[in-house]
Amino acid sequence: ANIIAPTSTGYFDIIVNGNNSDVSFTYTITLSNDTNTKVTDLKLVNYTLDGGTATNFVDNKITGDVLLNDSNKTHTIRVYVMWNDDSSTETMNNASDTAATSDGKAIMNINVNLIQKAN
Repeated sequence: ANIIAPTSTGYFDIIVNGNNSDVSFTYTITLSNDTNTKVTDLKLVNYTLDGGTATNFVDNKITGDVLLNDSNKTHTIRVYVMWNDDSSTETMNNASDTAATSDGKAIMNINVNLIQKAN
């Protein structure tokens, strides 16, 4: 629990809450590994919206709408990450991965862009 290691997966949640909005909007969430991350072998796997079916990323982006008349304006997006341990695609070997996790951080950039929709 609370540990991610080679070949394992983990997740984090992003909550889009439009309850206090009086307009409809489109959200676009863009994810990427930060250039300062010490753990470079974490990769995005897929995501779910409100506990639904897993969806693959397109250009590491997630897009959706929150409409003014929606009965539910709060959405939970669960993003799954995996420790890449495939020797043909990994950027670090196991020894480097272990060293990076003992004194470094896995940093991911999450950019959320909201655009008001014409009703």
